[in-house]
Amino acid sequence: QEKIKNLYKIKLKDEVIITLNEKEFFYEIVDIYDIIKNGKALIKNDYKNIVVLITCKGYNKQTIFIGKLKR
Repeated sequence: QEKIKNLYKIKLKDEVIITLNEKEFFYEIVDIYDIIKNGKALIKNDYKNIVVLITCKGYNKQTIFIGKLKR
């Protein structure tokens, strides 16, 4: 299990593990898209129980990663 410290390395179908209060939540990345960085983020989603990760991509763009809960 590889720990990724840079979000830009995440790919579709990668597994993301979020730990909260000593409980682990497993998500599969199902969508990745770029948006213009303007202080707002439109989240496109067809799933329930998701995690949204956002990172900067250059000066004026952001990348949105959508993960759906696996287990």
